Amino acid sequence: MSKFIPTLLSLSLLTTMLLGCTDTGPSSKASSAQASHTDQSAPSADTTLGLDNIQMQDAMKAAANYLKTQYTVDNIYDKKDETKQLKRVQQKLKPLLTSEYYEWIRTEQSVGFPLQIAIQEKTSITPKEITIRSRTVSNTDQIIRLSYRLDFHLNKQNESIPLGGKLIMQNENGSWKIASDYNNADSLREWHAIPYDH
Repeated sequence: MSKFIPTLLSLSLLTTMLLGCTDTGPSSKASSAQASHTDQSAPSADTTLGLDNIQMQDAMKAAANYLKTQYTVDNIYDKKDETKQLKRVQQKLKPLLTSEYYEWIRTEQSVGFPLQIAIQEKTSITPKEITIRSRTVSNTDQIIRLSYRLDFHLNKQNESIPLGGKLIMQNENGSWKIASDYNNADSLREWHAIPYDH
């Protein structure tokens, strides 16, 4: 097994610590919410915030769909396939993202991180055991802040690395979309010597 797995395990522990330390408490316009696993029913929302159960379910389903799409690499690719596959991933993610965030990921090419790992490790990748927790809900801005955990599973090596991050969901034209995904991808690139593609 390459040195990749121990490095990611160390970083995932660091991510867990950082996520725990940076969480902010609820304000007068925000409420702590509940957890949802992708194979379970979505939690009830606080209707006093103007978000009913169906809206919360829709937001969590959109988040789960994004995470599955973002962290799945369904085949083993070579370096020569990277540009073509990156564009494919961007197009698959486009309807799941706010227009502003989509333009940002096109510029930064940040969604290519799982693909780069898959190419370097010569494996396909499957996100497993996705758990999503709603942290705060803002009725005024129609924004939901979520945290997530998943197993970043390298299929060829049959190894899973627990990863986590934070999402901001925004209601855009009546649909919940990803407005931001904060994770440790940049640190993993630096530590594993994966170059930035700007």
